[in-house]
Amino acid sequence: MKYDRKEAVRYMGGRAGDERAGVLADLAYLKLRNEVQARSVYRVLDCRTDANGVLLGGEYFKSAKLAAHIKGCTRAVLLAATLGPKVDIALRRMAVANIAEGAAGQAVCAALIESYCDETEEKISAEYGGLHFKLRFSPGYADWSLADQQRLLAMLDAPKRIGLTVTAGGMLAPVKSVTAVIGITETCEKQQSSCETCENNANCVYKK
Repeated sequence: MKYDRKEAVRYMGGRAGDERAGVLADLAYLKLRNEVQARSVYRVLDCRTDANGVLLGGEYFKSAKLAAHIKGCTRAVLLAATLGPKVDIALRRMAVANIAEGAAGQAVCAALIESYCDETEEKISAEYGGLHFKLRFSPGYADWSLADQQRLLAMLDAPKRIGLTVTAGGMLAPVKSVTAVIGITETCEKQQSSCETCENNANCVYKK
């Protein structure tokens, strides 16, 4: 997967051209790159929306925001991806050694998992004849409860297939992991970025 220095700096709260943050990110990446064991699993499922949520592969997920986001789609990709457990161990070690290094490592891994998800989407799109995808939408975003992580992982058999589990609080383990629903469309639509549609856009230091 691609290491995007600019994205890592953004996750650190820096701005384009912030050389000090960029150097910290580069050093963190050098320490982390050999620890990454990226894996993913996905399913393409029928979906149906109503005003309050989405019926996906026989499971109903309550989220009006998700329903609005993929309205009109009759199929969706259910995706889970992880950078693997060795990254978590390395991040803990880095944080103990140096707070700034640990923060840079967290930012680098956030950028890496998003890059890996982008690459995985491209492969899925090619496999399904160039269909077009909506932006990823994940539990914990907007009104979609983190409590639904467990059902998503079960639908993908993710604990067995890629070693991805969920804590009692709904957090993924390994930490640097993503679950998402991606609506499939037959036409290429101009989409607003997730930052543009986020309710916290005005106050977020991480926005693009």
